[in-house]
Amino acid sequence: MWPLQHMIDVPIHGRILTLELFQARDLLFVATERYAFCVLQWDAETSDVITRVTGDAWHPERSPTHNIKVGTVDPDGRLIVFHMSNGILKVFPFTNAGQLGEPFNIRLNRGHVLDIKFLYGCGKPTVVMLYKFDALAGVPFGIYDSCLFFMIVFLPEPFCGVLFFCKKVICYRGRGGQQTITKEPTTISACGRVDLIRARYVYGDHNGNLLTLDIAHEGKMPIGLKIVRLDKTSVASSISYIGASVVFVGSSYGDSQLVKINILADEIVPRVEVLKIFENLGPIADFCVVDSERQGQCQLASRVLQVVTRMWSLRSSTDDPYSTFLVVSFISGTRIWEMNLENDLKECQIQGFSSDVETLFCHDAIHDQLVQVLLAIGGGHLVYLEIGDGVLSEVKHIQLEYDISCLDINPIGDNPNHSQLAAVGMWTDISVRIFSLPDLNLITKEHLGGEIIPRSVLLCSFEGISYLLCALGDGHLLNFMNRIRWKRVRRR
Repeated sequence: MWPLQHMIDVPIHGRILTLELFQARDLLFVATERYAFCVLQWDAETSDVITRVTGDAWHPERSPTHNIKVGTVDPDGRLIVFHMSNGILKVFPFTNAGQLGEPFNIRLNRGHVLDIKFLYGCGKPTVVMLYKFDALAGVPFGIYDSCLFFMIVFLPEPFCGVLFFCKKVICYRGRGGQQTITKEPTTISACGRVDLIRARYVYGDHNGNLLTLDIAHEGKMPIGLKIVRLDKTSVASSISYIGASVVFVGSSYGDSQLVKINILADEIVPRVEVLKIFENLGPIADFCVVDSERQGQCQLASRVLQVVTRMWSLRSSTDDPYSTFLVVSFISGTRIWEMNLENDLKECQIQGFSSDVETLFCHDAIHDQLVQVLLAIGGGHLVYLEIGDGVLSEVKHIQLEYDISCLDINPIGDNPNHSQLAAVGMWTDISVRIFSLPDLNLITKEHLGGEIIPRSVLLCSFEGISYLLCALGDGHLLNFMNRIRWKRVRRR
């Protein structure tokens, strides 16, 4: 087993579009979609990250490019280049002291740029661009007039050439001329070098196929290309070689995977062995309707509901793996839908549930019980109630100096039926407080600053680390990470 050890979290305020290692892989170049960038270095002695350079290439008068990659860095650390609005390259040179020099612009006479990278082994920094044509004539290097390019990959020493990944072919161009091999007509999503000696690359396509590309060579002269299909993985967004045939397949479309590649596999040993899966916590960006009954008919049912205030899913018993009921709260009432054995969602009634008033909260409870909350108290009163078998008892009641705006007691410990902490958002002093249960003793208090009141809090756990999420009234989400005794470690 190859466990990946978590070392450190580095907050980046923005959506990262470019990550590149350079200068013998000691430095990391990071660029966001709004053209902010930095160069980071790992300090092995302190086990921390050092920020070497920061900068901003944003220009408010130029519309941003829609390219998925906005910047690149010279492998020898001489230049940083950003593709701004179509037709403009912004160049940041490095000084001899390792600082950024005065930037300058280069105007292009080409169309929409798809990809841009530096060549290896050049005396002067040399950039190669992949761009979209209005006409399919004059493709770079004259490879194919009708070739549709998806990606360019640059080869370091000893080749110092370029791999062009097209829809139906892969072409090498550089020292020793040109080598071409045909492939299945798929879209390449990621590529990474996994063998420095054999010049082997692993790439993935949009179907989740993982393949290897071997560059046969004699010394520094490539003499041929060979493709070997390995197996299915998550659709790769990045491929990083760890060592000893272990590869990290990063995916923004599914769960990332740590896999081991066995080129000389047989019927017993698979070619791709999944060592670990990293769950993707990203949002669901799209849905599709599937004809599950194979009748050739695509059916979609929907219903208009007016002024929905809250929604919950409930299980019919605590041992059920899936939820059975959907509870929808309105201003003037509460309605319940049940998923039956035929997978039909029908409106129903739950005995004891009040349907003629708005529901503030409902949840599953121990002893196969359901809880519905219809009212709350004000004036800063905080009351802790415990649920028994048909019994609801008050355990603790305290008085706070301000009114409460939101609260949560979601269990994050080993016992899923018992909460140890309560998170409380406050009016007036704009703070979040953590209380211990059942005694309601204050553990910590966090002032949020500003004038925006916390509207929702949630205690949760991701990959064994406890978090407190706090949503403000203006839409901002604050993230508090806690490791020991709920002392604040980092806020994002």
